[in-house]
Amino acid sequence: MGQLKDIERLRDAQKVSMLFDNKMAFQVVMGVEGQNGVNYFMPVRCKELDALTYSMQCRRISQDAKAHRKLKKYANGIPRGTKIVPTATLVFYYGDTSWDEPVSIYDMLDISDHMKEWTKNIIADYQMHLIDARHMTDEEIDKFDGDLKAFLILIQENFDEQRLKRAVVRHREKWYAISTIKKDILII
Repeated sequence: MGQLKDIERLRDAQKVSMLFDNKMAFQVVMGVEGQNGVNYFMPVRCKELDALTYSMQCRRISQDAKAHRKLKKYANGIPRGTKIVPTATLVFYYGDTSWDEPVSIYDMLDISDHMKEWTKNIIADYQMHLIDARHMTDEEIDKFDGDLKAFLILIQENFDEQRLKRAVVRHREKWYAISTIKKDILII
């Protein structure tokens, strides 16, 4: 996915990751946008970045198919039945105030409330994935695990030191193993 580096420059971070469930694994392109201030058009930006990621994948597949003569030299498109890697953008917001702005395209549309239901038939919504890191409840943080959970606890304004210690102790061995492999210094 070398051409995705162009999009990576547009994103704060991007990684092709593997997701697992009990029966199978699959790849996903995860983009992360860090925000310390509220961005009023963030749902549009996320949709644009995801669309660009899909477009770059299709271009690469099309170029490879032409090079291997699976498509005519000047044909557009991709070979029939081609699948692309799913993509998602996560907005990691760590600002002082709670995120109180749009989280979807529908939140931004200039349409009266009584017309919004009708427009769902013709206008696709796009839901932004948001972590409002400094304003999460304990229950929301507890849905996470590992180093992300410890980090979320740590950046809370009035974090619970005992809760942080429990999260660190639970994952100490994993972090120690990773730091040993990477030859990082780990202080716990």
